[in-house]
Amino acid sequence: ADVDGGVSAFIANDCDGVVAFGGGSAMDAAKCVALMSGQTRPLFDFEDREDWCDRVDVAGMAPCVAVPTTAGTGSEVGRAAVVTDERDHTKKIIFHANMLPGRVILDPELTSKLPPDVTAWTGVDALSHCLEALASPV
Repeated sequence: ADVDGGVSAFIANDCDGVVAFGGGSAMDAAKCVALMSGQTRPLFDFEDREDWCDRVDVAGMAPCVAVPTTAGTGSEVGRAAVVTDERDHTKKIIFHANMLPGRVILDPELTSKLPPDVTAWTGVDALSHCLEALASPV
């Protein structure tokens, strides 16, 4: 997903909020658009390292409403986003406590018509997140 393009569209259309609609990657991108809508630093200056989240201008963040269409990542209830850095093709975590969407709309009809393989993949993804948390030594 193109976060920079989303931020450009947000600004060009004088938006006042973001609706994150889709699966985990789409929601992560939308959450980053909401974060970046009023920032002056580049996205990766907010990578989840040390206290880099303190660099965020909280007043420059747009509100976000999440509408998940899969059941895998749980991005709608997370304060972070995973974004690929195209410069080195690595995945990086962008974090700020206020990245948690202010509202979530859960509609089972949005997931009930997914192809069976996508339903299975997202279910295994959700299970792996649960097992990951259970096995974590932290």
